[in-house]
Amino acid sequence: MAFRGLAFYDARRWKVIDPVSAGGGRTGCVVISNAGALNTNATIDYNYLDYWDVPEMKLAYNPPAAGSFAIKNPKQ
Repeated sequence: MAFRGLAFYDARRWKVIDPVSAGGGRTGCVVISNAGALNTNATIDYNYLDYWDVPEMKLAYNPPAAGSFAIKNPKQ
């Protein structure tokens, strides 16, 4: 199972998961709709977050130290 789960981090590094308006997403994709129509020049906007917020329950037990990493996603 080598390289399993690395695709998300590659997509984040290549900025594919950023909004299309910010230069992200993929263009020129081949997509088949639910109705069976073929689109050979589709644009996909993945609309992912870079990371999830730290749950409040975890923060109650382990409060962040001064200068620690962000606990809330700044892109929300």
